Amino acid sequence: MATAAVMCAETQRLFGKPDYLLHVVSRDLPSFQQLYDERLSTLPNVQRLAKTRFVTGFNWLDRSHNGARAFCASTVSIRLYLRSNRVGRTLIERRQFSGGMKGKNLRYLNENPDEPARMTRAGFVLLEHFSLPAFTQALDTIVTANLLRPRLFSSRTFGLNDGEVISDLGLVIRPDARLDASAIHDLDLLVICGGYRTELKADDEFISLLRMAANQGVCLAGLWNGAWFLGSAGLLDGYRCAIHPEHRPALAEISKATQVTSEPYVIDRDRLTASSPSGAFHMALDWIKGLHDKALVEGIEDILAFEESRYRRIKPAENICVSAPLREVVKLMDANLEEPLELEQLAAYAGRSRRQLERLFKEQLGTTPQRYYMELRITEARRLLQHTELSQVDVLVACGFVSPSHFSKCYSSYFGYRPSKEKRLVK
Repeated sequence: MATAAVMCAETQRLFGKPDYLLHVVSRDLPSFQQLYDERLSTLPNVQRLAKTRFVTGFNWLDRSHNGARAFCASTVSIRLYLRSNRVGRTLIERRQFSGGMKGKNLRYLNENPDEPARMTRAGFVLLEHFSLPAFTQALDTIVTANLLRPRLFSSRTFGLNDGEVISDLGLVIRPDARLDASAIHDLDLLVICGGYRTELKADDEFISLLRMAANQGVCLAGLWNGAWFLGSAGLLDGYRCAIHPEHRPALAEISKATQVTSEPYVIDRDRLTASSPSGAFHMALDWIKGLHDKALVEGIEDILAFEESRYRRIKPAENICVSAPLREVVKLMDANLEEPLELEQLAAYAGRSRRQLERLFKEQLGTTPQRYYMELRITEARRLLQHTELSQVDVLVACGFVSPSHFSKCYSSYFGYRPSKEKRLVK
């Protein structure tokens, strides 16, 4: 609940002229309500979410000769939501997850950035007998990014000829269009999708299109043996790359200025190559990381690489890069959600002082121990509400909250809605 001083300042900001306000309130309360409605309707970025109750009873202070006055509304309840860059302030700040936990909750935060990011356009060239698993791993990463933050990416598939293409699994795919100069002009990334049985043969037209794409500044990528086609066009000279082991000798023979590695994937400037489906996933993930923030990448990884997390307790220590002492503290927090440990207890278990522990959290996770602990409990509460049949009371007890009101307030501050409004995903 906002303090009287904050409510006072907000009321002054809305209405100004304390003398006039005192006059209106003391004589006619309905007139004050009408004034509120009129002033509120003219303010930008303000929504009235609940009927405001006004009760007389203003205390006036500081009646000095210079005319400076301050007033305090002792029983005025104002519930406003301010949109814009101040992130949904009512008179209580909307909380943001810290970097360590934001990715795991990104798909539930309904973020609305003021300036939408430019859409990145990706094209996939499907060669005959291309690796369907490698293609879908890369494509699924892009699609999942759009699930978390809509309209970040667009994707199209291309063939070298009109008609259908057969994948390595025998499934027939009909590309969206034939690859040509006009299609390349609209792309930011062009991915050559090869496979174990894809023939290492490129005609002059295909080579010309690849070189045109490079000259236009399009990033070029190759999956499985896709790097061979880039090397045939002379587009890997001076680059490091990854290619399936079966085709490394062939690439080394035609592109002697290329450093062919045994890594699952390589991103070298504007060239992206992967030698396997797993490498394709991590290649696409790293590419997205270079375009957007770490939270988006963690959110994608949480969905695609750790889908089973919906059915089990979140294990944050498995996927964060922190020092050994801090990792142990995070594990302790995770193991003690129902009865949260005091900071002094955590520090003692870690063999550190309270101040040292706070410094570790600040330097490595960008937050405080208390806030990180709260975010662990809120994240677990969200998972339990969505994926179990536990009642809200059982959930708040399991996550260490002292009362329904405290739980509701904390949950609302992170997700923007009460826990009772959470969507149940259990059948």
